[in-house]
Parts: sequence; C-alpha cells; structure tokens
Amino acid sequence: MKIKFNWGTGIFLFLTLFVTACGIFIYFAFSQDVNLVHKEYYEKGVNYTDQMEMNARSVEFQNQVSVEEDSDKFTIKFAPEFAPKIESGTVLFYYPAGSSHDILVNLDAENKTVSVLKSDLLFGRYEVKINWVSDELKYEAVKTIINK
Repeated sequence: MKIKFNWGTGIFLFLTLFVTACGIFIYFAFSQDVNLVHKEYYEKGVNYTDQMEMNARSVEFQNQVSVEEDSDKFTIKFAPEFAPKIESGTVLFYYPAGSSHDILVNLDAENKTVSVLKSDLLFGRYEVKINWVSDELKYEAVKTIINK
C-alpha cells in the first residue's frame, strides 16, 4: 500500500505541526518564572505619594545608618544617639535578580543592629532597604552592598 502525498496531506501536516509548535510554546511560556520588581506593584503605585513623602523625611537620616562588612557578615548599625528613637523596623536585603533570594529581618528592639552572614546571600549586588518607625512616622534608608 502506497501513501499518496497530495496538497491536502501537505496542508494537514503543516497545520498539525503548527498547532503542536504553538502548544509547546504556550506550555514553555506559562512554565517560566516571572520576577516582578514588587509582588504588589499596583498597591505600590497607588501609594507612591506616601513613598515620596517618606523619602523626603528620610534624607536627613541617611548618614545615621551604616552597613559594615566583616570577613563573614554584613552588619547594619544605627548611630548611638539615633537608635533609641526607633520604635520598630525591618531590614530587607533585596536581590534584584530574583525575589526568592530576598532576606527580610526585623530590627532587634534592644540594640537596633542586624547581622546577616555572607553565606546566606548569593554573590552579587543587594539593595539593603532599612525601614523604621519613629514618632509614628515611617522612614527608609537604602544602601547598596556587593557580596563577593
């Protein structure tokens, strides 16, 4: 039995291959991990005015926060005269290449220092976002570190 290859068979094979390729591409596209800058980017956009006000308030305190690097860790410290004014806060080690590698640490209520081991961080650039509350107002300082 000989199979006859005519224009109908060619169209059928072309459409079959085309639909299969589209299906494979759609599966591939949906299986990719999408890293947005922020998971709640819409809420961040709505509250952008609050963020601008917080940034304006925080400018004078940028020098009160420092990131010190030791051989095995990074330590976030506040100036001694400034630390008692802080009521609460967090430190976010933000890894721009993927949010699954971010590290969030609460500020210690006693001495207001945070240490993170270099071995807990991937190699590369991190933005350290230090947020704190003082007199019921929010503040933020952003520092950049490179883990080598």
